[in-house]
Amino acid sequence: MQPFLLNPKNAAVVTRQKPYGSDKFVWFMLLFSIPFLLVGCIALGFLLRDVGATQALINGDDTQATITQLRIENSGDDPSYFVAYRFEAPFNGTSRSFESSHIIDQATYRSLSEGTSVAVRYDPANPEVSKLSALVNWNNVLMQLAFAVMFSLFGGLALIFFVIRPWRLTKALRSRGQMLPGQIINASAEKDGDGDWNLEIKYYFVSPYGVGITKTQSAIRNDLRNTAPPPANTPIVVMFADERNFTLL
Repeated sequence: MQPFLLNPKNAAVVTRQKPYGSDKFVWFMLLFSIPFLLVGCIALGFLLRDVGATQALINGDDTQATITQLRIENSGDDPSYFVAYRFEAPFNGTSRSFESSHIIDQATYRSLSEGTSVAVRYDPANPEVSKLSALVNWNNVLMQLAFAVMFSLFGGLALIFFVIRPWRLTKALRSRGQMLPGQIINASAEKDGDGDWNLEIKYYFVSPYGVGITKTQSAIRNDLRNTAPPPANTPIVVMFADERNFTLL
C-alpha cells in the first residue's frame, strides 16, 4: 500500500527528487510579521515620548488660559475635536505668552466655549508642553501602552511561530532529517470556518532510538472533500531529525 501524504507536494520528497521544505512560506510570514513589529516599535517610541510629557504635566503648574479656538476635523469615519488656547507663564525670569492646542473628547468639546477661561497645566521647564488640567492623567498613556504591547506581541508571536520555528524545523530536517515509516491511528475531516476541508491525522511511529511517538497534525485538503479520511493503519512517512523536530509528510 502506498503511504498517505498529508501534503501531496511532499511526493517528490518521498521519492528523493527534491529536499524537504520550502523557503517561500517562511519569507511570506516574515514579511507578514514585520509590519506589526514596526507599528509596535513606532507606537512604543510615541509612548516613551508621551510618558515623559505626562510625567512633567503631572508635576506641573496650573494656570488660567483663554480658549482661542474650538474646531472639528472630519478626516475619517469619526470626527476629531480640538481646543486651542493662550496662557501666560513665567519662563527664564519673565512672563511670556504661550499658545497650544491638542485633541479632546466630544464631551469636553461641548463643555467649552471660545473666549472663556479654562484651567491648563504646563511644564515649568518648558511651558510649550501643556494640556487642559482636567485631562492630565495616565489614561491616554495606558491606552498607547496597550496598543504598543498588542502590536509588538502579535508581531513577535507571528515571528516566532510562523517564521523562526518553521525555519528551524526546515533547517533541521534538511540537514539531518531521515524518512521513517509510521501509521495512522485515526483521521477525521471537517469543514472549517472558511469553507475549507480540514483533515486531521493522529499518527504513530518509532524513532531511530526505539521511542514510540504519537502526534496529531492537520492540513487543508479540499481535494479530499468528497472522499472518506484514510483509515487506521494506513502507512505514512515521517521526516525525522530528532524528537523535537519531525513532521508528517
